[in-house]
Amino acid sequence: MISTFCLLGGAVATAQAQASLQGRPAQTTLRASLQRAITMAGVCGNAYDEAQRTRDIQDLDSVQARFIGRATGWWNTTYDTQEDSIHFARTYRNTHRIHTTDSLVIVQGAVFEFIRDRGATTSNADRIRIPGWVLRAWGEKADTVRYFVSANIAYAPGDTLDPIVHDKAQPFEVPDVTRLEARMWLYYRACSYLAADIEALHMGQMRLIANKDRYNDYAATRELFDRIRHFAQFGAPGFAQPNGRQGARRQWVALDCHSKRLLKSRGQDLFDFYSMPISAMKLYTNANTKSFYASGVYGTELLVNTCQNPNLNIFQDHEGPGLFLVEFDNSRSLSIAPNIGVEHTMWGWDEISWFGQQPAAYRADWLRYAHNWLACNDTNVFLQMPGQREQSIVDRNNREVKPLYRFNDTQLEKRRIREIWDGMYDNWVPAYAVPGAATASNVAIETDGVVYWVDSTSHTIVGARWDAAAPVPAWVRFSVGEVPNAAGDLRFEFAGSLFYRTLDHRIDYYKYEADTRRWVHYATNGPADVGGNLTFEGSGPFLNRRNYPTIFYRSLKGRLECLRYADSTATWTHEAVRHVRVDNTPGAIVCPTVGLVACISGGNLKAFQRNGSRWQNVSPPNGKGDVRSDLIWSKAAEDGAPDGSIGRFYYCSFTNDIGTTRYDYASGKWDDEGFSTVGVRNAAGDIILKDAAELLYRTTDKHIGSILWGCPQGPARRQGWLQTEYVGVQNCYRGLVRQRDNSLFYIGPQNTVRYLTWEGLKCIPPATTLGRRPLPEDAAAGPSQPARQPDKVE
Repeated sequence: MISTFCLLGGAVATAQAQASLQGRPAQTTLRASLQRAITMAGVCGNAYDEAQRTRDIQDLDSVQARFIGRATGWWNTTYDTQEDSIHFARTYRNTHRIHTTDSLVIVQGAVFEFIRDRGATTSNADRIRIPGWVLRAWGEKADTVRYFVSANIAYAPGDTLDPIVHDKAQPFEVPDVTRLEARMWLYYRACSYLAADIEALHMGQMRLIANKDRYNDYAATRELFDRIRHFAQFGAPGFAQPNGRQGARRQWVALDCHSKRLLKSRGQDLFDFYSMPISAMKLYTNANTKSFYASGVYGTELLVNTCQNPNLNIFQDHEGPGLFLVEFDNSRSLSIAPNIGVEHTMWGWDEISWFGQQPAAYRADWLRYAHNWLACNDTNVFLQMPGQREQSIVDRNNREVKPLYRFNDTQLEKRRIREIWDGMYDNWVPAYAVPGAATASNVAIETDGVVYWVDSTSHTIVGARWDAAAPVPAWVRFSVGEVPNAAGDLRFEFAGSLFYRTLDHRIDYYKYEADTRRWVHYATNGPADVGGNLTFEGSGPFLNRRNYPTIFYRSLKGRLECLRYADSTATWTHEAVRHVRVDNTPGAIVCPTVGLVACISGGNLKAFQRNGSRWQNVSPPNGKGDVRSDLIWSKAAEDGAPDGSIGRFYYCSFTNDIGTTRYDYASGKWDDEGFSTVGVRNAAGDIILKDAAELLYRTTDKHIGSILWGCPQGPARRQGWLQTEYVGVQNCYRGLVRQRDNSLFYIGPQNTVRYLTWEGLKCIPPATTLGRRPLPEDAAAGPSQPARQPDKVE
């Protein structure tokens, strides 16, 4: 229930229903501002070098920011009443400086959930005197001289609804909004900021503050917010505001908090918008992989719900309607961050520290990618650009340093933010042709974005490397060797070991010698009957597969055969794998693990397992008869069980669908339900894995399609396949292949080698689900890696 309290002029009001509809910004105003939001922690309220502050404010104006997030706030950071007064005065002075150049800017303050450290008996709040206008607003005697009592602001001792009771890792105590002292404290901080020309208030983790209040329809929270919004309209009696006004600049305040779920009372949303940590999940590059950047990066990708952990996939798992900001949050990083594993998000769970440790060029590109991704996938979610925020870097000895990230430390990031907000990349598709690359063969990728192909005129193998360190970054071509006998089927056994099919139907290879910095040509001296489909025997998870020197292939007679390297004699020996016929189709052979090979034969899936010196037929009882091309193997739940033996075969069917069946090669057991299809109906070929939950393929109309195992309607709805498409790619003719950073190469018109960077975007159609039969073993989202692309596009 809302209690009676004193209003401006001494009038008493008991009906607050109308007040809840007032004191709020118009949605059009708020949306326009959030589209140009940037976090600038402390730019108005913190004490720091004034020359740097002047530069910061000028740079905010230069990018035309319209929402300055976290510009001021309190986390036990003022010692007493006098320091608090100085803090608010500084906030007003610097907020006024921002408004002198653009009066439409919304500057945000923060009223955090902190009141004192866990286990502490006092807080700096205990040294702050309660102003008379606060006492009067809450029905207390205005002439009473007393200070805030943190023990009465925090949850009472022994309260079972205190968040720290159930979270031993919670390092601080939070206010309990059901206690009068807490509401007075939060009101004091909020209204003092409004009196300093702050127009937006971030209320921190309000679900912690209101954890007890949720059992009473958030009545105490509603009362607090009604009074804050009433202050925004009319001010408070006895309060001489530093800005000379009564209430807020425009008589309203925009309230938000950290939450993916709306907080409602009496059916009405208590907030104007919500904020969420960005929490990108997929990690791709290793730190020592320079790839398309001059320095190593930890690449990260945004994603929709994968059903694996819906709570971490925020972008399609927030409640609507409503406006949301995603931000680069800060906390304490983990000491494992420099060697981050696939199970972690970003840089040890601290987003701004992850971001701040990347090369400047990658940071600028990632902002472009994230902004466009959100615009493509969720028009009610906006990216709050990282401007200024404290990082957390923790070493192996658990020592922490807190360097400050600044967006204006480099001109590149500052310029990119302005370009993004000005719409320069609204229709940008990061796809272009690799200069001078034309081939009639496939494209092979080594590491760090180095791409190889057979020159269609000379029949030699050439490559191209992106030189990120050059004064003008560009692709640099080079020759692998001078032997003009390459026909196609380029395959890497490992970095620096490139195999191929020759014009006279043999298998030759090149090895790179680091000492001489040249590629040396070798011949296997195998039979001259190699028809194609070169496939290495290998094992291991998708993203860390190890190849072995056994090459399966389709012979000119259409048989499944192989060449095996013998260390004892340093020679290649030839053998036939049964006498099965292999269809002359792309992707006809796949090797799930050592000693197991599968192929497409007569439209059926056939599998053979080595048993001593012989190959045993372990094919499924029903070969389906609809297996057309592009057979691949996906290890299920590879992150949780890297040595597991259960996986799935996927293939392109004669009905242009993607078919699948499950197999456990340890037990030899096939899926009891046999074969199933996804339901895309437009798959032309080139099926490749992006990660354990997502497949890419070439469509019948030369686009690049994607199917992701996801939850498009939230975690409570049915699982299924999401069908998406890469925006703007309309010329994928053949040869689609994935680089480890999740950029893509493919062959386009006139046999040109084309490149789609990791920034390629896919639009998720609303609530589109393909497939009916749950395949939960495919729901694990695996790691992978982004890289840099040139700014020049076609």
